[in-house]
Amino acid sequence: MRSRRHILLALALVAAVLGGASAGADAAPGGPAVTAAPAIAFSRGETSDRYSIWTVQQNGKGLRRITRSCMWDWWPAWSPQRNRLAFARTCGGNFAIYVVYANGLGPRRVTPRGMNAEWPTWSPDGKRLAFIGGSDPRSELYVVGVGGNGLRRLTHDRVDDGTPAWSPDGSKILFSSARLAAGRHVLMVISPRGGRARSLGLGGGEPAWSPDGRMIAWAKAVRGAKSETDNIWIARADGRGARQLTHERVGVASHHPSWSADGRSIVFMSNRGALILGSALHVARVDGGGIHRLTRPLYEDADPDWQLP
Repeated sequence: MRSRRHILLALALVAAVLGGASAGADAAPGGPAVTAAPAIAFSRGETSDRYSIWTVQQNGKGLRRITRSCMWDWWPAWSPQRNRLAFARTCGGNFAIYVVYANGLGPRRVTPRGMNAEWPTWSPDGKRLAFIGGSDPRSELYVVGVGGNGLRRLTHDRVDDGTPAWSPDGSKILFSSARLAAGRHVLMVISPRGGRARSLGLGGGEPAWSPDGRMIAWAKAVRGAKSETDNIWIARADGRGARQLTHERVGVASHHPSWSADGRSIVFMSNRGALILGSALHVARVDGGGIHRLTRPLYEDADPDWQLP
């Protein structure tokens, strides 16, 4: 399941045309790399054609810019050591995966030039990244070392695979795939070594593991005659006990969930209450209560990832 922002991206790329290596040691250059308290990283759109990576505290304070994008910086992901962020960047061509220190210094490209690479997720030991390579409808799941070494393709199904999430114990990668039903994504798990993927029997995409690995959250879309509604769902890691967390009105898109460190809350992006298309970050308790807006976007706040302590 791809974000609807891919449509906006394609249109903006056309408008732009008409208009005109690895991370190093764990200690960041120029200062400390680990943030003082768990923060939420996200992609902030100042305009439709300029997104950068920012962080914010869980109380909505301490807003801080991490990157300065040439065009789009999307899908940030915290390293397990809390000192780096992986993200995808494009300056008008393909996306590539980058790693940057938490203080914004030392951005380094990880994926090969010429390869479209999106949606990075870290292995628990911080040594590898899983990501999606290619474009709709032929995207595949890959793994690469943080230093850019050991690129390996995990899926070979010639359909749209997307939105990977590495399990906390490192044993599997959860992702979405259209291989079982044309145009409809389901959640599947695969070994980081590759092999046969197994379906969880759950429709949707953009999955996230709870910190203890016992639960998952994901987004599920319901397409109507005129609009699409996306809701956040949660279930046990084996796919059982699925229940709907948000209950959005028609046309509201709530997606891209991420768990808090204590497993009691989930942050997600949503256009609920918005007068225009732009989304903001929202937080909900896992019982579905206490939903509140965390950020006030300039254009859009998207792709949250909650840092673990």
